[in-house]
Amino acid sequence: MEDHETLNLTEYGYDLIYKTWGPSLLRRLDVTLRGYEHCMNSDNPVMQDHKSIHYAGQSALMWSMLSAMHRFAPNGVVRHRIDKIDQKYRELLGEPTQTQQLMAKVIERRATKMKKKNYLKPFNQHPKLEPSKKYLYLKTNKLKDGDIPYKTEVLTKKPFDMKWSKFKWSALGSALRFIGKFKREHELSTTDEYLKKIISNRRFGAGF
Repeated sequence: MEDHETLNLTEYGYDLIYKTWGPSLLRRLDVTLRGYEHCMNSDNPVMQDHKSIHYAGQSALMWSMLSAMHRFAPNGVVRHRIDKIDQKYRELLGEPTQTQQLMAKVIERRATKMKKKNYLKPFNQHPKLEPSKKYLYLKTNKLKDGDIPYKTEVLTKKPFDMKWSKFKWSALGSALRFIGKFKREHELSTTDEYLKKIISNRRFGAGF
C-alpha cells in the first residue's frame, strides 16, 4: 500500500469516528464529567474536596466550546450527543457562569472565522511548521500547587500567527479579570477563578 493510500485510510477512519461520536473535545468533556461524578461519590475526602475541583474546572473549560461544536456539528446524531452532554453538565455542576458564557461566545466567533478562512485558504495547502522547543525543568522547592515545573525555550523564530494568538488569549484573560472586579467577593465562583488562571497561562491541555 502506498503512503498516500495509508493516509487516506487513516483519515477515513478519523472521519467515521468524528461523524459518529463528535469531536474529541466533546468526548473529553464526557470523561471529565464522569471524573467529577466519581470524585463526588467517593468516600475519600481528597477526591471530594480537591480532585473534584480539577475535574469541575476542566469540564467548565470544555463546556465553553459546546456552542461552537453544536453549530458546526457534522450531523444530527452528533448534535444530539452535544445536547445530552450539555444536559449532563447542568445536572452535575449547575448553570454555566457568566465567565463561561462569555468564553462560549468568543470561541464560537473565532471558530466561525476559522471556518471561513479554511474554506478560502485550506490549512492543508501550506502546513504550518511549529518552532522547535526545549523544556527546562526547574530545580526548586518553591513551586506552588498548580505551577508549571518547567519553562519553555523556543529555539527558532515564532511565526506571527502564534504571537497573535498568544496576544488574543492574553487579552481574553485580562477581560475576564476585569469583569471579575465588578463582582462581589461571594459571587466569584471557584470555576471562574480556575478559568481565568488557565486562560491567562494558556494551559488548555491540563491532564486528567
